[in-house]
Amino acid sequence: MTLTREQERKIDLACIILLPLGQLIFGIASRMGLAIGQYGDTYIFSTFIVMAIIVVILPIIRYKRWLVFPYWFVAMVSLCIYIYSVPLFLGFFDNLWWWDEFSHWYSSVIVSMIVFLALCLMQYSAKRMYMSIPVLAFLTFFMGFGFGCVWEVYEGTVDWVFNGSYMSYSVFDSLCDIHMDFLGSLTMAVIGAIVVYRKPIDEMIDGIDEKRLIHNFVHKDRTKMGAKK
Repeated sequence: MTLTREQERKIDLACIILLPLGQLIFGIASRMGLAIGQYGDTYIFSTFIVMAIIVVILPIIRYKRWLVFPYWFVAMVSLCIYIYSVPLFLGFFDNLWWWDEFSHWYSSVIVSMIVFLALCLMQYSAKRMYMSIPVLAFLTFFMGFGFGCVWEVYEGTVDWVFNGSYMSYSVFDSLCDIHMDFLGSLTMAVIGAIVVYRKPIDEMIDGIDEKRLIHNFVHKDRTKMGAKK
């Protein structure tokens, strides 16, 4: 079913209101001392405030039509944010040994998916910047996994600076997280390769850069160089 522009704007506006509202409700509940997780009410409350800001970014971008991401993309990214914040409130990270590994795997899939989409947008806009399927898959994996490794370094640094275990429990915990980051990035690299093999990038990306912002950015320097000549 094809939605009209007006229907899309209503959905986008609903996402702008409801997605951060859910985070704020849990944040207020944690401030009231209702959180089951053992990370402390202040930490959990601060997490929900930050997540409320992050989760509204994509719907705003869609509402403004800067980049018209498909709704499945917005849903998967939003789910990734909720998969971290709400289980933090419910104590999943404390009581379910596998939840931390699952959340790392899923978040790496999402980060790699964003990288994959960005690479496809660049190739779609530049035209001459051709990337073969293996190269596209490798860059998706490499950049997604690289972000996961940098994040683990950040977690360890925070704990070292504040002399605590807020972000990671041990070196073994960080190593397990890196393994899941590896698997998550690899999962998306394989999925991305299959998608591009079955569907051309132009057909897949067409319509996302509705205002041609990416296209104009890519071609801006080339236009300036042509004018100088």
